[in-house]
Amino acid sequence: MKSESKIIEHMKVEDLVREIRELERDAKTLNRLHFILNVYRTNDIAKSSENMGIPTRTGNDWAKKWNEKGIDGLRHKKGAGRPPFLSTIQLEELDNWIESEEYPVAYNVYLYIKENFGVDYSKRQIDRIINKLNYVRVKPYPIAEDQPENAEELLEKATECIDPDNDIYGFVDEVAVQNTPNVSRILKKRLQTKNKS
Repeated sequence: MKSESKIIEHMKVEDLVREIRELERDAKTLNRLHFILNVYRTNDIAKSSENMGIPTRTGNDWAKKWNEKGIDGLRHKKGAGRPPFLSTIQLEELDNWIESEEYPVAYNVYLYIKENFGVDYSKRQIDRIINKLNYVRVKPYPIAEDQPENAEELLEKATECIDPDNDIYGFVDEVAVQNTPNVSRILKKRLQTKNKS
């Protein structure tokens, strides 16, 4: 029997994520300080880099920051790293474009970004952008225009003679036997859920 684990929600999810990120930054600083301690002991940046499992170039960079500013030089700076290729305004434009498309698919998002913003993202990065804009992939199930109004009744009548316990039955489309729909996944906004407090 599977038991459910109960946990008390001491804080909101956003606050918990923020706390985790702060501690991760502290862990990075701690790791860099261990490197400096290793350099103190070995007096060799290359050897200390090897001991810590980091590239010598990174070790030289940390040593330079330590020499210039001490521990403050090793702390994680907010906003450090390469700036994104797409600005907030461009992401809003992309979001509006996706919303306006009848059947938006990830490949068309890739093409739109490449043609309009001149950025050639990888498939993985396109997936990240789609997720950041709060979209998910769903399979569309279009309703046939020529479907009769009493389709449910016709199906029920056609299947009256089937014994579900003894008969094997399935559905065949006009082209070939399929066990999954041959449909591309389209993008759809994720439903907003209320946070528990």
